[in-house]
Amino acid sequence: MNICIVTHEFATYSGQGRVNYEIAKYLLDQGHRVFMVASDVAPDLSCHPNAHVLLVKIPMWVKTAVLRNQVFALRSAALLRQHRTKFDIIHANGGITYHSSDVNACHFVHSSWINSRFHPAREKKGIEGIYQWIYTTLNAKWEQRANRATRRVIAVSDFVKHSLIEDADVPAETIEVVWNGVDIEEFRPIAKGEENFLRSFLGLPSTVCISFFTGDIKSNRKNLDLVLQAMVKLPSKHHLVVAGSTLGSPYPEMAKALGLGERVHFLGHRSDVSTMLRCADIFTFPSHYDPCPLVILEALASGVPVVTASSVGNSALIEQGKNGYILNSNYDLDGLVTVLGELGDSLDLRQRVGWAGREMAEEMSWRKMAAHYEATYREIRQHRNSLEIVPERGDVAGMIQ
Repeated sequence: MNICIVTHEFATYSGQGRVNYEIAKYLLDQGHRVFMVASDVAPDLSCHPNAHVLLVKIPMWVKTAVLRNQVFALRSAALLRQHRTKFDIIHANGGITYHSSDVNACHFVHSSWINSRFHPAREKKGIEGIYQWIYTTLNAKWEQRANRATRRVIAVSDFVKHSLIEDADVPAETIEVVWNGVDIEEFRPIAKGEENFLRSFLGLPSTVCISFFTGDIKSNRKNLDLVLQAMVKLPSKHHLVVAGSTLGSPYPEMAKALGLGERVHFLGHRSDVSTMLRCADIFTFPSHYDPCPLVILEALASGVPVVTASSVGNSALIEQGKNGYILNSNYDLDGLVTVLGELGDSLDLRQRVGWAGREMAEEMSWRKMAAHYEATYREIRQHRNSLEIVPERGDVAGMIQ
């Protein structure tokens, strides 16, 4: 098949970019021709003989995300119109382009996010708050338009499917759930005898229980607030490691104000999250809104007990107390303190829960996910071909004359 995928980037440094990178990589390995409409494509994909990069250039002077997205939508649509006859399938991602698609994958539902009490427009005043409201409102409208102009909507979790039905008016019968995958070789449990990088780097003894948190910490969406509040109530042997850019973040000062300066370690942006995860004792992520964050799967694959909330889409993969823990709510401070305390007191419990998580993650490889997309492409193409009307010989002769 000749498959065209439209996304901002095919790269491993972002969630949506990683998903589309893995799909493209698999399709190329299967012998398909893959057309990548993007602003950034990983070199190992672009140099493949079956790969065709249709580069969308965004001028440097276009600064805001709203305007940059509009430039991408317009320019990608022009490229799709220009090359449309080359494609068997067009796979878009949300409201990313002004051209119709055969498959539209939804990673984030702006129609749902704007209704959240944690949307930044509700806490930020002035121009910034207005901008955030405009950004989400426009994205919600673009997504709705894109979902109406596609043959199949892919939801990356049941959480996303429910949001699409309830908040974006997408008919349930047009939605298919395809869970994101994980690299079970990159994200693996720490090996016996392997040096624990986090303990060595931070100078922490084996008696310390290390919880790990990663994500955007400029706003409160990831709910680092709750984790810091839990640390206050936990014994001093509990430490928290936070990976995420601290530029413009209120949390380093908050940790100091709570008296946690020596027990909370802000490491800034990190490109070695896989190392961080396998060296941690617990992964704590009670985000207020996350449709299907890759880091949950990555923590499970790393053999680290996961503590999350039902407001995180892939919490549906957690069996309470078996391969992780789901808090009663994203406000459940007492529940978080209790779970972290129990895990911190029992190495056996951490190992049992962590290994159960690893076993579950092994069933969710990137290859399995990509094969599901490939099967969907085939189904759509076959259905479309079956609907095409083939004229009888007499009709053909008449048209030729």
